Amino acid sequence: MSYAAIFNIQEDLHLMGTDYSWLSSVFYFGWLAYSYPTNYLMQRFPLGKYLAVNIFMWGALLMCQGLVIHLFNI
Repeated sequence: MSYAAIFNIQEDLHLMGTDYSWLSSVFYFGWLAYSYPTNYLMQRFPLGKYLAVNIFMWGALLMCQGLVIHLFNI
């Protein structure tokens, strides 16, 4: 978020008031929601396979983000 602030994300997305603060808080809400299930799953499954699935999912989500940026010319 700090780099985005330098490159005028507030002006580009028309963020007003506390919108920027909420935008940066979204990461922590997601992390909080995912931390408990992921700790449970790490205890239930072999760690290597669980991490491999997580890394694959992370890569797939990054590719989807790139696709959206490409399709909408953001």
